[in-house]
Amino acid sequence: MTTATTTPPNERPRAGADAELLTTFTDFVQPAATAGVYRFEARQVVKDEGGTLLNSTDTPIDHQVEVRAPQFVLDASSVQAVHPPPSAAGDFARTLPHVTIARPALPWEREQKWSRDIRQRAPWMAVLLFRAGELPGDPQGLGATTARPVRELVTPTDQGVLGPKLDTLPEETLASECRTIDVPLAVFNSLVPREQEMHYLAHVRDVRPKQTRSEGERLSEGRYAVVTGNRFPREATAYSAHLVSFEGFDGKLSGDLKGHTAVRLAALWSWSFSSDPDAAFDASGVLKALVAPGRSDPENLALRLPPSGSGGSAAVQNRLKWGFVPVAQQVLSGERTFAWYRGPATPVTAPEVPGQVGGTDCTSADHALVYDQAQGVFDVGYACAWTLGRTLALADPSYPGDVLQARRALAATRMRIDACGYAPLADDDFRTLDKGPPRLPALHDLTAVTEDLVRGTAVTTIASPQQLTKSQITEALAHDARGRLAAMPAFLDRLSLLDGVPMCYLVPDPRMLPPESLRLFRIDPAWIRALLAGAQSIGVHTSLDRDLDVHLRAAVSRLRVADGTPRAGLLIRSALVAAWPNVRITAALGTTVLRELNRLRPDTDTVLCLFDDVPDRLVLREPAEGIHFGIDADDRVNLREIRSDRPDTGATIRGTYFPARPGRTVLHYLRGGKDALPGVLDLLGKDAATGMIADFNAQLGLELTPAQFAVEMINSPIEQHLTTA
Repeated sequence: MTTATTTPPNERPRAGADAELLTTFTDFVQPAATAGVYRFEARQVVKDEGGTLLNSTDTPIDHQVEVRAPQFVLDASSVQAVHPPPSAAGDFARTLPHVTIARPALPWEREQKWSRDIRQRAPWMAVLLFRAGELPGDPQGLGATTARPVRELVTPTDQGVLGPKLDTLPEETLASECRTIDVPLAVFNSLVPREQEMHYLAHVRDVRPKQTRSEGERLSEGRYAVVTGNRFPREATAYSAHLVSFEGFDGKLSGDLKGHTAVRLAALWSWSFSSDPDAAFDASGVLKALVAPGRSDPENLALRLPPSGSGGSAAVQNRLKWGFVPVAQQVLSGERTFAWYRGPATPVTAPEVPGQVGGTDCTSADHALVYDQAQGVFDVGYACAWTLGRTLALADPSYPGDVLQARRALAATRMRIDACGYAPLADDDFRTLDKGPPRLPALHDLTAVTEDLVRGTAVTTIASPQQLTKSQITEALAHDARGRLAAMPAFLDRLSLLDGVPMCYLVPDPRMLPPESLRLFRIDPAWIRALLAGAQSIGVHTSLDRDLDVHLRAAVSRLRVADGTPRAGLLIRSALVAAWPNVRITAALGTTVLRELNRLRPDTDTVLCLFDDVPDRLVLREPAEGIHFGIDADDRVNLREIRSDRPDTGATIRGTYFPARPGRTVLHYLRGGKDALPGVLDLLGKDAATGMIADFNAQLGLELTPAQFAVEMINSPIEQHLTTA
């Protein structure tokens, strides 16, 4: 028995997410005892040191034990998942249907008499896929089955119907009910996997986190059995899939059953789906179209208005190139004119701006206006950011109240310090009224003074005149501010990552992000600062509020836990986003994978990703919501590294495919013949030298095992690489 360990493509973890999963594929699980009745015989033999028999009786004690396992009915809790999903419609023509079972030993808990080789244990169950019209009892391919007593399964009364040969079943089992399907003999012969193929169609998947321990606690693990079908749903129609039992069909899987018209099978689990290539989403084509404009010039993927055909002045063309858009403006004098606006997403590196933008002196939107004297036009981007930050803060259900409480507490603390006669001195000035070094009060003394004021009691006085340094007053105010902050830091963290910012502020003109487009951008940090300054301006009504605001901002800044300031990002507006809500986006700078600080969905077809640095390479990949099996878009298999001693086990090997011969695909290994069904995979082939498994062996130089075969047949996710350099 062999294993193959791989790291299948999983959802890239965002900051703080769990570690990626490590998946180990194993050929099978050997149960401690397969289902059946076991007889134990015990004898007591007593001998002396010389070996002389001492006991006079040799009567054995017999005992029987029955090991039970599911046989005709499978409980719903045993089925972890199926693929394709029930009632799904899509292009599944290259997919092998499969069932994932939560009980890992179940497919081998019943013994196939013809498969007792410890190295190659065949399962007693298999997944059979039927096209609509192939099963008389389910002409529409809806996954319909017929309920029958087990007695009618093993001993069919219908003429010419063959059932499983199962002897010595107890009466209560024969009277119990099961779900069955009657498969016409021609369909059965063309579809049923041969005995030599059966063990390739089941394996065990052991899933666990790469990082098995987190702060001393062992993370949860999962182990599953997977039973895979042997047929591709190549035609556009409805299909029904059935997990069936082959127990009692020893020697009947050769595909040559004369004298019968149909075979009756126990259907343990059933579902249906539709394969419709025309209605399916062409993800590969959409991905290629998204990045196609950047092949001729990467600047075509920048977030800006397309060049104007009317020419215009050089100043206007430069503004458009830098990501600005013209917007209507009415100045204070009442005149109507236009101004330039640019949001936080820019196609170029934003220049430095005057210090008042985003600083403590920025107490109104007018302070964030930038005036272009040469053109006589305002840049209103930072002013809009300030106003938006203030608006979002006022709209939050808790943030305004938290800010006002913190400001009141700071003001009360400062006034009581002044009332106690503490006159602030420079940090290096230790002179006092009574001369000599002062006894500086501890921090808790100041806290007690503040608490007295809050309770409305008399202010505690401290004996002997003394003075506080500026740093001590600052620390006292900061200490009081920290106790009143509540959810303020978390709100500003979210705001700094553009949570809640309307799409029109990010993309002010829809022509910058048309349908089916991808745009790259840098982040203007001054715009983020102006946004936060607007949010932090709430409650600044007096000069005392303004003086104390620096302490409040400092305290809030120390408590913020944001992963970092975003420096660049990606916008996609495409049907791809709706089809792949969890599309995997990986950004890298050189050999370093960048952190995805935030991902937003401004609309159902739009996704925004923010990164902690400016990438030079992006990879868009199909989300791996599960491990699916089949062939790739060119009807071949992109081979993977299956040697378990390699660190890259499971990774696709670039340029290595099966079949390797030009012009051949996996479809050349489908079963043929006059009565052959379309899409049935022939694992062994009539000629072992050219069969599918033999071809794998020749190319890999290995004896392919079920676990390795499963790794090779994992569907390679669709991915698109984009180099921005």
